[in-house]
Amino acid sequence: MPDKDETASTSLRTIIDSANAEWDDVVFMEQEETRSIRIPEWLFIRRFEPTPYEFGHLLYDLANDPDERNNVAEEPEYQAIVEVLCACLDEQFEKYSDPKWNLWKGGKVKSNSTRPFLWQAVWGEDWKPAF
Repeated sequence: MPDKDETASTSLRTIIDSANAEWDDVVFMEQEETRSIRIPEWLFIRRFEPTPYEFGHLLYDLANDPDERNNVAEEPEYQAIVEVLCACLDEQFEKYSDPKWNLWKGGKVKSNSTRPFLWQAVWGEDWKPAF
């Protein structure tokens, strides 16, 4: 098994082998202009900025809104939570993203992009997917 510092993945073997195992209950996700983090209390969906398109961030309080219906990302009382979760996303993707494929830093996509217009608006008209 690879060292935890070398990979963003975690083996489930830890919790399969022991009911008392320590486990980080966090999931990270990325798809083009969207990066997300889900922890037991929160789901935060961060959208790439700045672009001419206003996708907007999403923050859901999973304890009080388990159906994810009330986006509180823009409400002032939740800004500290947004800042903490943004920092977690930045740390995760800075550590594990391959610069060649990191769209948020000018990289390419590994397959077709559903939004080449967005990346061209940000990185220039000659930006195109790697394939």
